[in-house]
Amino acid sequence: MPFSIDFLDDGRVLEWEATADGAVATERDDYTPRFYVTARDPASDLDLTTLQSVYDQHPDVVATELVSRRPGFRRDEETVLAVDVAHIDRVTPLARQARQLSAYPVGDLACFNVDVSREFRYCLENGVDPTPASELSTLRLSVPVTETSNDIHEELSVAVFVGLNLRGVTETGLFEDIAVYIKIVILLSLAALGVAFYDGSVTAVDFFSEGVVSPITGFAIIFVSYEGFQLLVCDYEYIDDVERTLPIGMYLAIAIAMLIYVSVSFMATLHLTPEQLVAHEEVALAEAVSNIPVLGGAGFLLVILSAMKSTSSGINTTLFGTAGLVHKIATEGALPLVFSFWNREGIPVYSVVLMGGLTATLAAFGTLKQITEFGSVAFLISFAVTKYTSLWLADETGSNRLIPTFGLVGTAAAIPIVLYHLYRTDIGILLRIVGIFVGAFVLKLTYIERHPFNTDAHGEG
Repeated sequence: MPFSIDFLDDGRVLEWEATADGAVATERDDYTPRFYVTARDPASDLDLTTLQSVYDQHPDVVATELVSRRPGFRRDEETVLAVDVAHIDRVTPLARQARQLSAYPVGDLACFNVDVSREFRYCLENGVDPTPASELSTLRLSVPVTETSNDIHEELSVAVFVGLNLRGVTETGLFEDIAVYIKIVILLSLAALGVAFYDGSVTAVDFFSEGVVSPITGFAIIFVSYEGFQLLVCDYEYIDDVERTLPIGMYLAIAIAMLIYVSVSFMATLHLTPEQLVAHEEVALAEAVSNIPVLGGAGFLLVILSAMKSTSSGINTTLFGTAGLVHKIATEGALPLVFSFWNREGIPVYSVVLMGGLTATLAAFGTLKQITEFGSVAFLISFAVTKYTSLWLADETGSNRLIPTFGLVGTAAAIPIVLYHLYRTDIGILLRIVGIFVGAFVLKLTYIERHPFNTDAHGEG
């Protein structure tokens, strides 16, 4: 017996049957799906011959006939019009045309055998049992979501935020406030609901089942997801009462981010097994939330919207913060002077455009995995250097040595772990990362060699 039915565009049908030699398709070219039309009220006396003559002239109708059927369990047999259609896709459009005839006021006619699935209809009309005679083997193909589209959504998104940053600080800050508040409310609400509706069907994950190094490697690989707070320092010129506001804002932001990351990750492990988390890849969190009874498909959509908010927020803040840092470096003479230019609104125009162009290039030519791992390695190195510098200048700055010490130890330990993991699992990405760093380093040395560093240079325009 057929276990699957395919409907071709030309009206032919393929019945797939399982045999000892594999799946075999049998072609049928005589299938004509049928629907029925009759009076909605069984007490009415409607003449269906006018409707029959209209359908007989339609090119998509193969045949019509008046037959005796029971339209429902509470109705006796009565005369109905049976309409045989040339293609299964034409059933619904032809049934709708019954309401467009002036001879039959709207509401007088009712159509039956219309809203059923293709395969179910075929089995009913042909007496086919779709149960396979033997157990079937299956082939599963998995393609990352990011590889299913060749569109330029990423580049367009970057272009939008470049334009937004060029408009001014007020527009950028307003968008950022709205995006962050919505994101926090959605993620914390989903985490709370996920924990509250945990039914015990998924065993709690032992994070150290593969040893202590394994989770540390995972944290290090996605380190880029946890950074961003340092960009606040680049925006000090735009912050009111910066000496007081900046420390409070930074520490509070870190605490809230830790709460969100831990709670959302914990919730995901309550609703999906480790194998499921890996299989669903980028949409794993959305799949986990969709298992919450009170949310279902709506939860999936909420996570997607939250991810979009997170991405837009990350692009927006990184563009503005990093452009400010580029402006500062160019002002001191370590980068071309053109990137030190400010417009009348105080926006580092060329720095924003430069960072936007580099971001769009990485988005166009790199995969999500490559961008994440490159960003993590880059920020781990950057943070390690920054912590070392902070310790070196602690006496001059009067800063606490404890926090940068912890940071230096953590980042210095994570860098070789990540590099070794990439060497074992994906040497290609490791070589690309090394190539990008080498290229950037050579470019930097070449420029500094031609333009010696000058801390007294001023490039504001």
